[in-house]
Amino acid sequence: MSYEAAITKLEDALYGLITDTLNLPIYFRNASNQRPSKKHIQLYLNSITENGGYVKEALDTKELRSTWKEYEVSVDVGCNSGRNTQASLLTLVHTISSFSGLYNKYFVDEGIAYLRSSSITRRDFPLDKIQWEERSVVTMIFNVMVELKETEGSGFVETVEIPELTVIVSDNNKIIEQDIITYTDSIPIE
Repeated sequence: MSYEAAITKLEDALYGLITDTLNLPIYFRNASNQRPSKKHIQLYLNSITENGGYVKEALDTKELRSTWKEYEVSVDVGCNSGRNTQASLLTLVHTISSFSGLYNKYFVDEGIAYLRSSSITRRDFPLDKIQWEERSVVTMIFNVMVELKETEGSGFVETVEIPELTVIVSDNNKIIEQDIITYTDSIPIE
């Protein structure tokens, strides 16, 4: 799974899970300058952190190398407008963290999995000098495995020739082999 496919798959899985769990409209932060007036969910991919080195390497039949790496993806999930925004996020966190049937429906791919969540924070934001809007947010962390397949092979040495081999036994004695030694094997270049 490429980087773009991994992010899209995570977004689609979250979108489906939230839709089935909360039945609220979902918007990506900064996707529109219109402010929805009804209760809704707002998603924002906050950060992507590398989880270490290469996980695995493999060669295919054309000797093209594939490598896999793990990342932690932080997603801010906000519930804005309306009442009991915390309760909506609690329902979502409970559904995803208990690995329910809905979780298994949308997170069946081995490359994407839920890891943990932050605490749910509620804030009242001023809309004007008189009105306030209730908003709550939770950060969910997901593990994403990404595969990168090379388009060019790294190359192999197939034949090695050693034309002359000199072995020093002592300062006065040298043994020289005049035969050419040929090794024919697939040896990967490091």
